[in-house]
Amino acid sequence: MRPLKIAILISGTGTNAKRLIQFEPLANISKFVLISTKNNQDICEFCSTKSIKYIELLNGSDGLNEEIASVCLEEEVTHIVLAGFLKKISPSLIQTYKNRILNLHPSLLPKFGGKGMFGRHVHQAVYEANERESGITIHEVSEIYDEGRIVAQFKVPISEEDSAENIENKVRLLEYEYFPQTVFHFVIG
Repeated sequence: MRPLKIAILISGTGTNAKRLIQFEPLANISKFVLISTKNNQDICEFCSTKSIKYIELLNGSDGLNEEIASVCLEEEVTHIVLAGFLKKISPSLIQTYKNRILNLHPSLLPKFGGKGMFGRHVHQAVYEANERESGITIHEVSEIYDEGRIVAQFKVPISEEDSAENIENKVRLLEYEYFPQTVFHFVIG
């Protein structure tokens, strides 16, 4: 079996990416490359301290998937993990990494998924729908936003007093607790 190498794709602060990299069981069995679609000095410095290759692809959507595929091929990536990545993954990249691309979504899919449903938008929609629970869904990436096979879901209750911000904080705690271990189990098969 060839060594595991995980490409972590981000479009934000990289908080979940850091947790993945620092999760000892995962770090013990794999290497990482981090790809960001935004300039991110903090995550760049973090990767430098961990001797992890950090790449910024800032040219927008045109050619982004081809650049990601090129990096993944060059770096001999075995799995891709989307950790706050907001760009659409191309069908060709999905096919190349069939059943090896994982995404974290901040709601209990199929509710509150799809194009434009990310971050605070999701939590506001959950709040406005008066849901009594929310959570995270970790799923394989398919050609349709947030419709890939669900690998795991974790729930948190919502009270009538919870605001969208409270819901976001509760869901973030689930991400921190469960995302790294779910990725670990996914990549080891």
